[in-house]
Amino acid sequence: MLDDAELEVAVAVQTRFADILLEKVKKNAPKINKNKGEK
Repeated sequence: MLDDAELEVAVAVQTRFADILLEKVKKNAPKINKNKGEK
């Protein structure tokens, strides 16, 4: 079992990683929409 401190770190890392992925998706979304419109 993880202790509380380890669990907090794991959750923080996962949350940060999710934020980074979300930012990448937001940046790429306009490109994806433009590609759909051109077809």
